[in-house]
Amino acid sequence: MSELKFNSIFSLLNKESIMKKITTLLFCGFLLTACQTADKVTKLNSPVEGTVYNSVASDFLPMLTTAMLLDFSDGSQALVYQVETYKSDKFGNREKANYTISSSSVNEHLATLNKFLDWDNKAKSRGDQFTKEIARVKTVNGYSVYTFHSGNKYSNLLDVCFTSPESAPCLIQSVTFDVKNVKRIIDDVNKFKDGKFKQLDTSIYQ
Repeated sequence: MSELKFNSIFSLLNKESIMKKITTLLFCGFLLTACQTADKVTKLNSPVEGTVYNSVASDFLPMLTTAMLLDFSDGSQALVYQVETYKSDKFGNREKANYTISSSSVNEHLATLNKFLDWDNKAKSRGDQFTKEIARVKTVNGYSVYTFHSGNKYSNLLDVCFTSPESAPCLIQSVTFDVKNVKRIIDDVNKFKDGKFKQLDTSIYQ
C-alpha cells in the first residue's frame, strides 16, 4: 500500500496534527473513562484482530486486540475492542485505541458495519477505489467515526476512530479492520445484542 493512499485516509480524519493539539489529560480521560466507570469488565473470547498502519512496512499490520464486555451502573453495556498501537506513553507502555459499541446504539453500529460490507462488494465489482466516511454513530462518551478506505481494487478496509462532539475531527489513533474481521465483529455484535455475552462470575474465588 502506497504512502499516498495511507495519507488520504488520515487527511479525512485530520491526522496527527489535530491529535497533538489535544491535551494528554483529555486523551487519557477518554481511554480510561469506559473502564473506570464500568461496574464489571470481562474479557471475551473473540477472533477479532485490528490492524494499525506501520510506516516502516508501509502497510496495515495486525496488532494485539482484546475484546471486553462492560456493565455500567445504569444497566447499559458496551462491547469494546482494545487494540495496541505503535505509540508509547511517557512510561514506555504501548498506547491502546478503543473501539466501543454501546448497547443503546447497537442497531446503528450493526447497520453501519453491514453498510461497509455492501460498499465493499460494490467497489470490488466496479473496480472503484476511494476513501469516504460512512457514518458517525453514538457510543460511550462520544461518537465512533466509520470510514471506508480502499487499500487497492481487491482489498478494502474499515477505519474506526473516536470523536466528541459529533462534528469534531477524530481525537485519537484510529484502528482498521479488513473484511474478514468486520464479519467477525458483526458476529460478536449480534451475540452482544442477543445477550449471549455474560460477565464472569468471580464470586467462587474466595
